[in-house]
Formats: sequence, C-alpha cells, structure tokens
Amino acid sequence: MVHVHEVLVRDDDTALVATHRGLRRVVDGELVPVGARSHDLMAATLDDGEILASGHPDLRDPDLIVEGRPPLLGVVASDDGEEWTARSLLGEADFHELVVVGDRLFGADFTAGAVRVSEDGGRTWASRAGDVQLVALAVDPDDDDQMLGADLDRGLVGSEDGGATWNDRDGPELVDLDWTADGAFGRDEGGAIYRSEGDSWRQVGDLAAVDALGTRGDELYALQLPATVFRSADGGLTWHEVP
Repeated sequence: MVHVHEVLVRDDDTALVATHRGLRRVVDGELVPVGARSHDLMAATLDDGEILASGHPDLRDPDLIVEGRPPLLGVVASDDGEEWTARSLLGEADFHELVVVGDRLFGADFTAGAVRVSEDGGRTWASRAGDVQLVALAVDPDDDDQMLGADLDRGLVGSEDGGATWNDRDGPELVDLDWTADGAFGRDEGGAIYRSEGDSWRQVGDLAAVDALGTRGDELYALQLPATVFRSADGGLTWHEVP
C-alpha cells in the first residue's frame, strides 16, 4: 500500500486516510479511493466537518495547477473528498502538517521552513517562525502556545511561544505527533506509540507497526495497514478496533 500521512475520523465514525495516492476511505477492511483524483496529500485535517489538505496535485487536475509555479497544493478544501477547491497559497506552499485548535489553523510549511497560523480557516496566514523544517507538528489543545515538532534535521523540538522560537527536546526519533487532552503522543519509524510525560517519553499500548496517528476530541486513533483503525479513550493504554 502507498505511504500514509494522516488518519481522520469524522463524527459519523467514517475513517479517512490521507495518502500519497489520494484520499482513501476505510471500508470493510480496505482503503477505497475517494474521488477520481490522486492528489499526493502530505497533510490533512478536519475543520467543522470540512476537509483541509495540502501536498502536491494530481497533474490531471488543471484547477489545482498554477502555470509557472511548482506543483504545490497550498491549502485545498473539500466537503466530501471528491472535489477540491483551492483555499490559499496554491503553487506556493507544501504543508506537512495541518492542526486545528479552536478557531485557529496551524500549518508546518515545509517549502518555506516556517510555522504559519490562520485565523480564518486557511484563507490568510501569518508566519510564526522561519527556521524549522517540520515533518510533524502537534499543538496543545488547551494552550496553543505549546507545540511539539519533528524537525527533518534536528529531531524533536518544542516551542512555548506559539511557534515563534524552537528548542531541541530530548526524546525518541518521532515521525508523527498528535496532542489530546491526555497529553502529547508520537509514533516512531517502526510504528511504536509514545506518550510525553514531562521531560521524558514512555511507550504506551500494545499496538504494533502503526502507520499513522489521528485525534478526534479526547480520542486517539491509530491506523494499521492495510486498513484497520483503532481507538483509544485512555491515553493510548488500551485500544479497540473501530468497526
């Protein structure tokens, strides 16, 4: 199966998966393509039911390509995952993480090496920092000044001022980060899940070879390929398969 970047769970328990070959839906143990396009979705999130995503467009879609600019989606939006419309920064930005906290949308812009924040659902942006190459970003849902990131060169980094400055942090080599009311969680390259406990990290749960993490409210989700989604409501200690 193709590389997976994000698992999203809608309010009706529909599980969507952002992959290098487009958006997929988990149906009866399979990843079923959503729509006819295969956009390379490097990041995706849900904002009041709307899907926001970033990455690289399917070159068969002229509406998401800007002549003379690189194939970068910026931020695109969709209600159903089948038809996408450009929201902002088309041909300019490739976000490797999109995180909604309250009325704010945070993005890790890999193209600019910056953390950006939007107050209007990704239509306009302000830059917070321009010295990080984040492949993952997590934001404290109770205090969006507190952030964790996985930097391409520096490894685990943290910010206490909303992404304006970043400091190196001790911890495992994580490639995926999420934050719920139970704390910050990360996944390493081997698929092990860790939970932040102050200045240290502890491996939690008994799931093996997890391919992506996701959140919905206080719940943590994990995807195992080819197409099994698990839910944890106790901070990753126990997991139950989503039917």
